[in-house]
Amino acid sequence: MKKYEPLQNYLGSAGACQMTFEEIESVLGTALPATARNRGQWWANEASQDSRHVQCKAWLAAGLKVVGIDLIRETVQFA
Repeated sequence: MKKYEPLQNYLGSAGACQMTFEEIESVLGTALPATARNRGQWWANEASQDSRHVQCKAWLAAGLKVVGIDLIRETVQFA
């Protein structure tokens, strides 16, 4: 199983939603990397095949994009 596959499955069922980082970690069963908490670029909707951002493939495969990120409140909006 790919690391972010549980997030893909969750978002595929939930659809557009807002999640806290803690909720995402609960879905993943592991902590997000530090860069998710301090670099907005980690949440980029980068879809290229050679992308190093493997996490974005989870929400893109679920048909969603990140449309908002709040690093202070640790929330992300998927739509």
